[in-house]
Amino acid sequence: MGKETDSKVNELEVRDSLVQALQADLIGPFVSDSHPQGGQEVLPIAPSRWYLTGFLAPQGGRTPDIDDRDSKEEGLAAGSDSQADDAGAAEPEAKRPMWFPASMGVSVFLPPGQGDAIDVEVWYADYDKVEIALEHTDKRVVGWKRVPYGPVPVRVPLDPKILQNRDGVLVPGSRGLTLRGELRTTEMEGLEPGTRVLSLFLVNERGIEERDRDTQFVFQVRIALNYERGFLCRPNRRGEDGSDEDQRVLALAFRDRMEWAVGHNTSVERPSLEDGKVKRLQTTQLPSFEVPRVEPRPVPDVTTGMADLAKLDAKGLANALSPLVEAYGKWIDSQRYAQLGRDSLEKTRADLMNKAERAKERIQEGIALLGSNSQILRAFQLANQAMHVAALQADRSRE
Repeated sequence: MGKETDSKVNELEVRDSLVQALQADLIGPFVSDSHPQGGQEVLPIAPSRWYLTGFLAPQGGRTPDIDDRDSKEEGLAAGSDSQADDAGAAEPEAKRPMWFPASMGVSVFLPPGQGDAIDVEVWYADYDKVEIALEHTDKRVVGWKRVPYGPVPVRVPLDPKILQNRDGVLVPGSRGLTLRGELRTTEMEGLEPGTRVLSLFLVNERGIEERDRDTQFVFQVRIALNYERGFLCRPNRRGEDGSDEDQRVLALAFRDRMEWAVGHNTSVERPSLEDGKVKRLQTTQLPSFEVPRVEPRPVPDVTTGMADLAKLDAKGLANALSPLVEAYGKWIDSQRYAQLGRDSLEKTRADLMNKAERAKERIQEGIALLGSNSQILRAFQLANQAMHVAALQADRSRE
């Protein structure tokens, strides 16, 4: 038991290390609660050519350097000329110029109100051009040193005029980072009348430098929104009463999965509840989700071992498998009468429960056939024996 636990811990540590390495490579020094500022690194080349995402260019300087071919052209979708010749295809489409982002933000729903404010925290890093000494030599070369900032608190009034003003709300000490956006109301079904929609953006309004342009960029950018009254989730009724059965089933299965924010040029971390509310939302350039382990639900008194089933006679199989039918019936009853709150979901649920009831009846009919037909009984026993042998061989191979 101890060895298995140690193995799982080691696997988690390895996975976390890989995620940290990926973030460090794509965005910049890993940022966590224990190391909120990340690493104090020095890069050998301009950071806009080192990192792929997580940075903002000045509004007027969003094109890559003239000699930065990797960033200047998007060639992944078009492929190369040699690939087109080999495949005998027509010439690839012209490659599109790429522009660096100058803003990032989120859209959220807020309860009705006026005259209040939202508290924003901003993290970012500047890179200064410095001389660095090469190891074991007297030679010095130019590098880029990271200077992190944050969290920088900014209180943003929820006033449409202030949010849409060209000057916005300045991030203190940032040399030109501003928060701007839009605030309006919505009458979306499922939300209280007067519910507000806030789209808030962090914009790089710094000046343009023709030389050493990365001194005006900001890197490893992220923001957090804090609202004491709590954010509202977006109602999602898509597919609930449509003609596509798969969409209706998905709408029923994921009815409790909420969308709390939409990122623009970024993503949003999965929030946690505080006093039954979501009061904090934070952006991330590398979203992740922990997929829960799926394990079969234990059913008392049911025999599932294939070696055991292969040895039982008809009466023994009936005793071994009948509890599964009873447990399935109880589960159907518990699902059939659960409160859903909407007619469209209840209609889909009723259809699924009717199908489940039919499946339960078929299981009962199958167990009865084992007792009334000796040929079917023998086939069932041989099938379980064959699967047991195959499992043994697979286990031996894995070892």
